[in-house]
Amino acid sequence: MELLERYLGQIKKHLPIKDREDTLNELRSLILEELDSKSNGSNNEDILYEIIKSNGYPIEVAARYRSNEPLISSVVRPYFYMGIKIVSVLAPSVILIVRTIGFVNEIDSFNLIDFFLNIAYSIPSIINSLIFAYGVMFIIFILINRYAREEFENEIPDFEPKNLPKIPLKVYKISIFEHIFEILVTVLFLYLLNYKEGLISFEVNDVSVQLLNENFTRLLPLLNISLFLTLSVSIVQLSRRSKSILTITLNYIQTIFFGILLIILASDVIITNSIIMENNLTAIPNVLRVLLYIGGIAAFVGGSISYFITLSKIKNIPENIL
Repeated sequence: MELLERYLGQIKKHLPIKDREDTLNELRSLILEELDSKSNGSNNEDILYEIIKSNGYPIEVAARYRSNEPLISSVVRPYFYMGIKIVSVLAPSVILIVRTIGFVNEIDSFNLIDFFLNIAYSIPSIINSLIFAYGVMFIIFILINRYAREEFENEIPDFEPKNLPKIPLKVYKISIFEHIFEILVTVLFLYLLNYKEGLISFEVNDVSVQLLNENFTRLLPLLNISLFLTLSVSIVQLSRRSKSILTITLNYIQTIFFGILLIILASDVIITNSIIMENNLTAIPNVLRVLLYIGGIAAFVGGSISYFITLSKIKNIPENIL
């Protein structure tokens, strides 16, 4: 019955959370009852295949159980998702290519670090372009859904159950809530670090002084790279609703990279000296240094343990299941 669970798993993605389990149990019962009535000693897998195919696309089945009509209907939504994926790749790629060409043309000699810093400085532009592109895509598809839905209905290919994604194994499963929270927090950090540099500041002799000094600012591009990698991995895993060996490995690399940054930050005083002296905060840099060292070591140890435990679980999965 793997095909049935794969089918129900895809339907689940498009159902409201409130009645999701009840709806899935009802669908499972209906399909199994129909399977039982049509079996008569025949191959159950073939009959199940035909039942599922006759039911149609998961997104269409889910739409039958929705009490309200979404802004983008089930007919148009697959094309909307396709457009979002294209934009998610195209917009950052165009910006990176343009910035790289401009960087190479403007600077006669540069090293690898300079090149990566240039990429990191492109992150705010990439975030802005993605937000704008997603908004435009959403508006376009709302208009398409309202005025040109019939054209899309004529273009829908036949549903092929064999192409349904496989059920993710436990080791590859993700928490949707945790990933959404991680994405929001990461975007917030990127925004605060790149657009609100003076957000955390103190008054020293009637002058606003930024809390974090040039030692932190120097490493900001590398911190941007770390956060952007976290954001990218989270978005990919959320869009696929599962992890993969590649995303698990990228996440491990990011964790180690972030740990290195924490240790580098711990080796320097990153709080502006005038703020320390004015507010008698001489103990704070030492406390912060200890916390950063602990965070860096925890990233190394925790990330490595988690990664290698996950790899061992994957290696123990039989090949026929993979």
